[in-house]
Amino acid sequence: MAALFGAPNQTSSFELKNQKKGSGTIIFKIDLIRSSTKYVQLVIGNGNLVNTRNFYDGKINPFLRFYKQKLGDDPSSDKLLVYETEASKKTTYPTFKQIDISLEKLCNGNAGAPLFIELWDFRSNGDHTLLSAIQTSISQIEA
Repeated sequence: MAALFGAPNQTSSFELKNQKKGSGTIIFKIDLIRSSTKYVQLVIGNGNLVNTRNFYDGKINPFLRFYKQKLGDDPSSDKLLVYETEASKKTTYPTFKQIDISLEKLCNGNAGAPLFIELWDFRSNGDHTLLSAIQTSISQIEA
């Protein structure tokens, strides 16, 4: 841990070994964020989605992924997955469970920070299909 927290930009890479053989590298990056006790409740659902499977029953298995922008100086830096809903099975009118998540986890405590939401169709083979993606912020959702 000392190597990680003392590293430049709080980033360290470590070689993974499986039975004394190299099997890859793992990179850890620590984002230091301020502490907050604010939580957000999101209730999402009842939309009418397009059937992307072209099955006779017209049903898909939609789920959502929420990403925040990684902290750093580069505004084009990658996104970080912070939450994923369970798939709503065989429907084009999904209702997702209420999401209770801390503002820190969702957007680093900044309600105006970019929040990326993706709608996916779950496939049991892991080859999920992206249906839609938006960029918003908690402050835009609350307005």
